[in-house]
Amino acid sequence: MTGRILFVVYTIRRTTHEKETIRIISARPASRKERQAYTRLAD
Repeated sequence: MTGRILFVVYTIRRTTHEKETIRIISARPASRKERQAYTRLAD
């Protein structure tokens, strides 16, 4: 796998007229364990 894998924390806010806004709270490079878990699930 190539590229960067980030660990992202976000919230989804529903606004009027059923629109959604995604707000990123935090983003950082994934740890080794997080990358391994991601690659297991992505395959």
